[in-house]
Amino acid sequence: MFKINKKVEYAMMALRHIYLKESTELTSVKEICEKYGTPFDVTSRSMQKMVTGGVLKSEKGAHGGYSLRMDLAEINFLDFMEMVVEPLSLVNCVQSESNCSMASSCNIIPPLVNLNKRMRDFFSTISLKEVMDYESRCPEKEGSC
Repeated sequence: MFKINKKVEYAMMALRHIYLKESTELTSVKEICEKYGTPFDVTSRSMQKMVTGGVLKSEKGAHGGYSLRMDLAEINFLDFMEMVVEPLSLVNCVQSESNCSMASSCNIIPPLVNLNKRMRDFFSTISLKEVMDYESRCPEKEGSC
């Protein structure tokens, strides 16, 4: 089963919190951790990776914090996930440096490579803005999205 990494979940929580605030307001890691119960170290590292990736900007100092740097419509979900964690793959054998002991006799490597490519292609078509705006496009009360 494909699951989004916890680091990506924490990064998404932080990003959505920042995204829904006024663009001039700064957000601290502490604020996010206290509000959502996320672990400080993982949340902080995720936010730093988003700074390095150009999604967030960081202002240092007593009244510093994070704010959006990039329009979320300009970054796709695949790039975001790979910014926070390692390159996305379904199984180890689709990576070029596979250590699978069955690689020489495995008959499903080509289908898995194809499936991995299609999954990556799909995630690259979804912008972070689409992900963050989901509730406004599909309120829970409608329930049909």
